[in-house]
Amino acid sequence: DKSVTYGDEASEYSVKYEGFVNNEKPEVLGGKLAFTCGYKQGSDVGTYPITPSGLTADNYDITFKAGTLTVEKGDITVTAPKAVEKLVYSGKPQALITEGSTDAGEIQYSLDGKNYSKAVPTGTDAKEYTVYYTVVADGNFNAVEAKTVSATIAKARLTVTAQDEMITYGDQAPEYSVAYEGFVNKETASV
Repeated sequence: DKSVTYGDEASEYSVKYEGFVNNEKPEVLGGKLAFTCGYKQGSDVGTYPITPSGLTADNYDITFKAGTLTVEKGDITVTAPKAVEKLVYSGKPQALITEGSTDAGEIQYSLDGKNYSKAVPTGTDAKEYTVYYTVVADGNFNAVEAKTVSATIAKARLTVTAQDEMITYGDQAPEYSVAYEGFVNKETASV
């Protein structure tokens, strides 16, 4: 029996012998040992019979018994997405992370850890976000546990300046007012 990881080439097949008498060894056999196996590099995870054949003998009635090649799930290599740095509130959706990559399957993302999609998540409000990512693969690969990346959209700087006022001594104070500098995306003091 042999085993191989999905995507790898099968190692050389081998046999063991039972039934030789008088300390004889495989050298007393004729013919040429050969193997057949339905596995080819890239075949799906599962089991495949390894069938030996080709040997002959004058003094032995040879029975060939198949072994098993077990193809095991492969591991996926993932290059993790990274948080986009220096994000500042702009009033518009912004990508929170860079796209990750994988050598198999498809990376999917989520902001709630439940609903995943291929789209890189975006955020609008100033706060810290947790972005989940995982790889969706077929049955030939080991599962990839969901992982997270933290990303932050910082608050935009807003300056509120009291307007200068001037009155004459003895007059009632005026209604004070301010000027705003730094609103984004056409926002106003209503926000």
